[in-house]
Amino acid sequence: MELERTARYIAQLSSRGYKYAVVGKLARYDKKLVKRLEYEGFVFYLCRFQTKKEVVEYCLERAEGTFRVYCLSAKPLEFPNAPLKLHYDEKTKRLRLLAQRSFINECLRVIERASSLKYPNHKMYTIKVNEALRNLYSILAYTYNDKERLRAIKRKVKHLFVSALKENYGIEPKKAMEEYRRFVVKFSDVLKKKQRANSSTS
Repeated sequence: MELERTARYIAQLSSRGYKYAVVGKLARYDKKLVKRLEYEGFVFYLCRFQTKKEVVEYCLERAEGTFRVYCLSAKPLEFPNAPLKLHYDEKTKRLRLLAQRSFINECLRVIERASSLKYPNHKMYTIKVNEALRNLYSILAYTYNDKERLRAIKRKVKHLFVSALKENYGIEPKKAMEEYRRFVVKFSDVLKKKQRANSSTS
């Protein structure tokens, strides 16, 4: 299953009480209680039970070999082949697909390093920032409504960009803000591009 289809399927199941995930191989399971998902060879099952004990007891009778149970509100399930994790939010009672923090931090570190260097001109610096942001936003586009995290990222990038233009290229903050608004890649543009690509292939 491709990432877009996986993300959509998780979004469909979001509010249906799938609090637990199982990694392993299950057979003869009730499809009303258990949903099988696969992304690039990584297979896991979402389970709709009230307690971890119930999940373990259910899987003991159906597992082929060893298995591992994740309580998604306490320990999100990290995808091994994409910088994403699956989390159950107890406050909203919804399943959420989120970007892994290590991936977000690495993208921001790339921007921080670029901001600490002085390129021949600020346009080359902007290119470096946009490369890192496209990489980051292309994953965030699958996470659906992680608005707080997105706002925090935008604030940090804006601060780094405006400060770097002032300190490294002598561009005043007002002009730097204009440069930011005009030339730094926007999350909405990345999201629209993804949606257009999906509509053309569907």
